[in-house]
Amino acid sequence: MALQKATLNLYVYSGEFGVDKPATPNYIINKSVLQGETNIVFEISELISDYINIEFTGDFNNITQSAWAEWAIYKYDENGDLISETPDEGSGLAYEGYGYFEDGINPNFVTDVQVMQSNTIMYVPTGELARVPLYTGVGGATRVEYLLGGQVISAEDYNSTTTAVTVDTTLYSADNFSDLTCDMTELTEVGSGQTSEASSLGSPDKIVVTNNNGTTTTIDIEYLSECKFTPVNLAFVNKFGVVQDVWFFKRRDDGINVSKEQYKSNILTNGVNQLSYSVNKAQSTMFNVESTKNIRLNTGFVREDWYEVIKQIMLTRNAWIKENGTYYPVMPKVDSLQKKTSVNNKLIDYSLEFDYAFDTINNIR
Repeated sequence: MALQKATLNLYVYSGEFGVDKPATPNYIINKSVLQGETNIVFEISELISDYINIEFTGDFNNITQSAWAEWAIYKYDENGDLISETPDEGSGLAYEGYGYFEDGINPNFVTDVQVMQSNTIMYVPTGELARVPLYTGVGGATRVEYLLGGQVISAEDYNSTTTAVTVDTTLYSADNFSDLTCDMTELTEVGSGQTSEASSLGSPDKIVVTNNNGTTTTIDIEYLSECKFTPVNLAFVNKFGVVQDVWFFKRRDDGINVSKEQYKSNILTNGVNQLSYSVNKAQSTMFNVESTKNIRLNTGFVREDWYEVIKQIMLTRNAWIKENGTYYPVMPKVDSLQKKTSVNNKLIDYSLEFDYAFDTINNIR
């Protein structure tokens, strides 16, 4: 019996795995085998992305940034009969991340890297927490140690198993999708519980993460005391699809953009046997006044590998700047940026400009 066509039932939802699964599929997709091929490929990443609504209010321990996905594939032969009464089923936890062209098809970050950020050094103002996003679900990180001066000052263990999670590209393609195939019974946590923020009091200078395969990843933390400028905290969704925060230490420039229209009005008044007008009344009148704010931030001196962080900030679709205790949404404004190296530039720093993602004048009705 040769495969002729297939039907994919795709469920995407948030909440508790299995319990909050919708009664009917979010998508039902029918495809036939293309001439000369023997497999059917379903591209589901954009479909899943529609149901991942990233919500961040400033609480790093309570972020909505993922969704559950379950699927069932029914395969039919040339006669229209089911090849197997039991469909090919799978499930996983999806993040709205992305891979680079060089990463190839279906980069699986969760099984390769449990530290869900690219930089291994962090610059943090003295007295602030250093936060590292980790994948701690099935196949994720198993232990985090916080070190100060080479001594462990605290540690956390996660109840991860060592179950292998793999991608089967002969059945379906799902770029930006983590945990592509795995036993459905193993995924029992709430979606947000799969990602944790590693942070510790006591100002550790190293965070050592034990990965699921037994290897470790070390993140160095450098605490800076900036005496001239007030450091600015930026949170953004990185390439792994999770919220990461970074600090800009040097000069800050604030600006405003204003657009408006105007018209000329008749200000004559008809008095008793006399026409007149008031010199206090405007002849030119403005309307449709709109305004947005912008901000330019400077990192201060950083290592070469921070170019990857800056690149991900420029590519992000969600970013927030903390001001007066509140995180406000912003959008990266820079369209191009030159990579800096110690050979070419000696000391490395970056300057980025952002537009605030809301109007200055409240026009929400």
